[in-house]
Amino acid sequence: MPKEPVIISLKESLRSLQISFLQFGTPLLQIAERLGPPKGWITNRYDQPVPLYWLYPGGLELTFEPEPPYQLTAFKLSPVGRHKGRTTNFSYYVRMRNDFPMIDTSVSDFLRSGLWDLEKVRVGICTDLAPLK
Repeated sequence: MPKEPVIISLKESLRSLQISFLQFGTPLLQIAERLGPPKGWITNRYDQPVPLYWLYPGGLELTFEPEPPYQLTAFKLSPVGRHKGRTTNFSYYVRMRNDFPMIDTSVSDFLRSGLWDLEKVRVGICTDLAPLK
């Protein structure tokens, strides 16, 4: 039986700070079943039995716990604002609707866009605390 396609909304993902099929704690094999194999992966140890940082097309990056069942601990949509067109493909069955104009949006416009309740949003400024060389 063929898989049902999944189309997520960038705007809804930003609003809820989650992606419906990428729930934290989901085992790696369950995610692989939904998305298929990654385009690439990164590992920092040769003795690691399973790569724990997966890369998919469209800028989707996933991180898993180091112990079985290798549960999802983080995801990142890296170059999301640079995509052109109506959708970004993460895999054959999973696509994201580009329904929020991030590339042309200033920080202040992003905060005023209506994604979040402005009474609950806090904005801060961070600095790199690494010592200067």
